[in-house]
Amino acid sequence: MRFSYLIFIILLLNSNISLGQDIYRKVEEGKLYGRIDLSEKHQKNKTLIVFIPGSGPIDSNGNSMYLKTNNFKLLSNKLLDIGYSTFRFDKRGIANSRLKEFDEKKITIDILVKDIIDWIYYIRKNYQFKKVYLLGHSEGSLIAGLVSKKIKVSGVISIAGSGRRSNYILKDQFSQLHDTISSKAIAIIDSLSANKEVKNIPFFLHSVFRPSVQPYLLSWFKYNPAEIYDSIKASSIIIHGDSDLQISSKESIVLSKNKIKRVIIPKMNHLMKEVDNDYENRDSYVNFNYSIPSKLVFEISNFIKNSIVMN
Repeated sequence: MRFSYLIFIILLLNSNISLGQDIYRKVEEGKLYGRIDLSEKHQKNKTLIVFIPGSGPIDSNGNSMYLKTNNFKLLSNKLLDIGYSTFRFDKRGIANSRLKEFDEKKITIDILVKDIIDWIYYIRKNYQFKKVYLLGHSEGSLIAGLVSKKIKVSGVISIAGSGRRSNYILKDQFSQLHDTISSKAIAIIDSLSANKEVKNIPFFLHSVFRPSVQPYLLSWFKYNPAEIYDSIKASSIIIHGDSDLQISSKESIVLSKNKIKRVIIPKMNHLMKEVDNDYENRDSYVNFNYSIPSKLVFEISNFIKNSIVMN
């Protein structure tokens, strides 16, 4: 194993040229944009990895108003270097995919699942890929699982995904804050979990629980990730970092149910960045200058190679 890993590192250092294309497809409200990067080897290795971001207004590079990470862009570049083509997209209503008649109240998990399925149909129609893998990060792990149940894919890669329903994860996260904040947040989560929307949201929780985003939260809370992954027919792997401050690596045990291969990456945080301490962990959320762990890239590549052999 060590020998193959060393060979992998050598290949990783010898970068390949990629051919990038910004693409779009029309929807009723306007246009949704994405970026497809074709590896120099794409004519031989007809494999595409579709990136699915986590919650919030994340663009194709993995950034938002509050996150400055470039984690999707950096991971994409690493995978391109070893011969895999990638597809990343701006979420509906975000960055280049801003829509003139965008109504946040209408956005649900199921709408995002359909958007990804439509992207895959579009790509399969216009590009000659034989294998399509889904790479879901954080909440994107759940979405990747849902997509795989509606459309045939070659494999599912879960990174930093939760095993329990998201309402429990949010309660865990808010319970670490001051009682004034946590008690009100948990009360709102409990109401939403009972399928009851909440009208009066404290100003300090408005960005998370504003009324216009509650339909999305309701659609998110209803899914049990562990049940979804237990029923996935495609090859799958669950990857987590041991330095994840947002979603504990213990969630990977719940998600895998000891049936799916599970890999823990040393020093990798929630953003798929390599960090050495708590300061770097928090700094990586606003600082581009942290790298993607080479072991993460190796495990993704190894999973794809092995699943192709099995299939």
